[in-house]
Amino acid sequence: MLARMKQLAWLFVVLCACGGGNKAAEPAAPVANETKAPDPAPDPTTDPGAAKAQADADRAAANADEARKKVEALQAEMTALDATVNAAIDGVTNAQNDADRQAAKAKLDKLRKQKAELENRLAQAKAESAKAEREKGMKVSPACVNNPLAKGCS
Repeated sequence: MLARMKQLAWLFVVLCACGGGNKAAEPAAPVANETKAPDPAPDPTTDPGAAKAQADADRAAANADEARKKVEALQAEMTALDATVNAAIDGVTNAQNDADRQAAKAKLDKLRKQKAELENRLAQAKAESAKAEREKGMKVSPACVNNPLAKGCS
């Protein structure tokens, strides 16, 4: 009998804590039916801070585009160098005598050094491109600011 009373007491405490008592559940905060209009974007012609920010954003976008083009050019150069390295490897395997093999190996070593330097430049260019993209920032539409779960917002 005592165990049953303890169970009922705990059940009562849990129900009261969860809002299961006789009081009607009230929302935590009142919900407004009207939607606020988003703040208008500052006019660069009247706000010098906005003009500077716009100029910085434009410069960052141009830097990001330039860095991306540099990465693409280095990747194309890497592709061409890979083909040359593969041809040099074939030259080493197809060499007829020791002199040809030594010359082909020397050429292959030189090309591998060039490839390593190019890989370093490519890694630096990718890092610069990523930094430029971060500095460029991103624009978030007012709809996504108000409701990040809206369709098209990620």
